[in-house]
Amino acid sequence: MAVSLQGVASLPCPLDITGERRAPFMTDHNIPFSNNLAEQIMRMMKVKQKISGGFRTQAGLANFCTIRTYLTTLQKQDANLFDALVQTFKGAPTQPRFA
Repeated sequence: MAVSLQGVASLPCPLDITGERRAPFMTDHNIPFSNNLAEQIMRMMKVKQKISGGFRTQAGLANFCTIRTYLTTLQKQDANLFDALVQTFKGAPTQPRFA
């Protein structure tokens, strides 16, 4: 059985880094190699959506996103999340550091 490779050379190679926009993380070290962090942040929302079938109200979705964003930001800054939640319920929430 013969396999035809005609036209294969014209397909773009995903590892071809000749284009400047193809792999900008190789020259700009501020750009992450992968988008795993973004995927991890979205994963919790998808899990919540799968378990409960979604959000009942738009306000519930907004509240969930606010809490998730707050905790994710503090987690990235190596803050103690439990202490941050305790302080939040006491009325004095821990403020994230800004760049």
